[in-house]
Amino acid sequence: MRIVHLRSADYARRSGGWVYNTRLAAALAAQADTFTEIVVPVAFPSIGEQDAARLAAGFAALPPDSILVSDHLHVAQLIPQLADRQFSLAAIFHHSTTIEDEANGVHPDAEEERRCLAMCDAVIVTSDETAAYAVGHHGVAPSRLVLAAPGNDIVPRASGPSAKSRRILTVGAAVARKRYPYLVEVASRLRSADWHWTIVGDLERDPDHVAALRSVIDGAGLAARIHLAGAIEDGALADEWNRSGLYVAASLYEGYGMAVSEALRHGVPVVTTASGAVAGWAGEAVMLAPDDDAAAFARIIDGVLDDGAGQGRLSDLAFAFGSSLPGWDATFADIAPRIATACLGPEVEAAA
Repeated sequence: MRIVHLRSADYARRSGGWVYNTRLAAALAAQADTFTEIVVPVAFPSIGEQDAARLAAGFAALPPDSILVSDHLHVAQLIPQLADRQFSLAAIFHHSTTIEDEANGVHPDAEEERRCLAMCDAVIVTSDETAAYAVGHHGVAPSRLVLAAPGNDIVPRASGPSAKSRRILTVGAAVARKRYPYLVEVASRLRSADWHWTIVGDLERDPDHVAALRSVIDGAGLAARIHLAGAIEDGALADEWNRSGLYVAASLYEGYGMAVSEALRHGVPVVTTASGAVAGWAGEAVMLAPDDDAAAFARIIDGVLDDGAGQGRLSDLAFAFGSSLPGWDATFADIAPRIATACLGPEVEAAA
């Protein structure tokens, strides 16, 4: 089995998509007979003409029995270069970019995404929610889907909940889809005392949005309470998990919600909006909050922070559920032959 992984050097590191794609590539490298990578220097916001031309030449040289695996964000930009390929193509579909565009106030190009997925022989999805979206909105045949939910690392249990910590943590890039201005409104309604809220995530992806977010925080008089930490190193993030007593999220949509699963693995209670796939897989392990009622959202947070014993029980539930989530080895077991089967059909893969 010959697998080629196309990635970009500028994919946002430590984002859920980057972590997933990196772990997937490692699993494919271990399982394929031959594994190589093609790296494009810059893909965001777009792949340049010269790089696209170089990629086209590289695609033309790939043997017909190759399977090219790449994030659908890259595939969507390379539809002309991939149209006449002789090899198989598998896209990693984390979530729809049309949802991201709508959150950013940009008119979405659903047709480009539809063409992207239509030309793929296989589509790798991270949740039942994303699978249903690909089928329902883009007409992807279920037989072409490869469902592989994100895995989880073994992590120490956080000490914050047992210490009745009043530290709140949110993890994710500061982009419109994460709805951080809404969380600031929620924070302004909190009645609990002595809380502190840290938001960890890339502050460079959308500078205008970050500037507006800082203005919202300042306008609410919460600059001393809400800290935008930016992208931080793994050790510093581990410290944040350890001392946090509550994890909060309000994303407009998540194709899975890896930060939520990480919170549960650490035993940190979670309050979140339904956020697309999160409500489906996390179920009663999280406390669901409304996405349009900041006062009600704040009351749920107050209820956790003001009940030390309850916070401990919620931590126990979170940790038990988080411990049941699969590791990366389990979620990517046999992922290479599964992709090949979706691309080539079960009869062809069995013969191979």
